[in-house]
Amino acid sequence: MKASVPETLEQLAAAVLELFGDANLAYADPGEPHVVSELFALLRVRFPDHTVSNEYDRREKEIKMLGKSKIIPDLIVHNVGHQANNLLVVEVKLDGNYDYERDIRKLRGMTEKESGYGYAAGVHLVLSVPRRRIRRGHVYIDGALDPELTQWFEAKFA
Repeated sequence: MKASVPETLEQLAAAVLELFGDANLAYADPGEPHVVSELFALLRVRFPDHTVSNEYDRREKEIKMLGKSKIIPDLIVHNVGHQANNLLVVEVKLDGNYDYERDIRKLRGMTEKESGYGYAAGVHLVLSVPRRRIRRGHVYIDGALDPELTQWFEAKFA
């Protein structure tokens, strides 16, 4: 059964809060690849009926593309081969990295119903791990920023 968008976002928020609870991560302040891998591990247990993948570059047996550009999302929650079960795509940045344009293009494209991907929700997460805060938690639905869901999601970290 496909989870609702709020249920999916609740699980993502819980995983991020658990990530922030890791004192070693807060102390070491590792780079984005490690933070994404930790978040990947925390998400896997929260979506037992789905596949959680990081750096997943395939759609069926083809390379993921938006237009003529190859895309590799940081994290996705899906069922391989079943587009109707594409729940969530997440792009992660660490605080201080303000190069958002490509991430937002991916999130818009992968959440558009007509794109061929049709993820129910996309989230652009900008994290400050040492401060245990999110700087951004923008939610995209059907190719557009959803202000209400963004406000609701970001309030989970207030």
